[in-house]
Amino acid sequence: MNLPLHDPTTHNPQHTHMTTQHFRAITQRACMIRQCVHMTTQHFDTITQRTCMIRQYVHMTTQHFHAITQRASMIRQYVHTIRWRAHVIQQRIRMPHNASAPPGGTPA
Repeated sequence: MNLPLHDPTTHNPQHTHMTTQHFRAITQRACMIRQCVHMTTQHFDTITQRTCMIRQYVHMTTQHFHAITQRASMIRQYVHTIRWRAHVIQQRIRMPHNASAPPGGTPA
């Protein structure tokens, strides 16, 4: 009579103990994996929030740079206008309205 290699009707305490230990090891490993996944998810959420903050900061910095550029353009135009007015004033000082009068003096 040939017996099967594994007879479930026979009870082997050593086999049961090893299976229980194996099951506990698998359970502990699954718990560690769950904790690792949880920590990774939190880390990913933190990275996502930080990325969002950086994106907002870049947007604000870009707007600030644009405002500074516009202000610099206005200042350049203002300086150009002042130089032009100074030039006109210097021309008026150098060329008196009365051509017969000496520079800076009264007519002869």
